[in-house]
Amino acid sequence: MAIKETSQKEIRLSTPNPITEDVGEESLRPRKLSEYIGQTMIKKHLQVALDAAKIRSASVEHILFY
Repeated sequence: MAIKETSQKEIRLSTPNPITEDVGEESLRPRKLSEYIGQTMIKKHLQVALDAAKIRSASVEHILFY
C-alpha cells in the first residue's frame, strides 16, 4: 500500500487498481440488492436502512455480513 499525495493535498492510502485475483469476479458479484438470491427479510431490512440513510444524507451505520 503506497501513500500518494494528490494535487489537492489529500493523502490516498490505496489505488483503484484491481488486484489480480479480483479480475474477472465482477460478473459474479451482485451489483444491486435485487440481484441477491434468498434472504428476503434481510434484504428488506437492509433496503430500509439504506433508504433511511439516503433520506438523511448520511452514511449507513456499521453492518456486519456473515
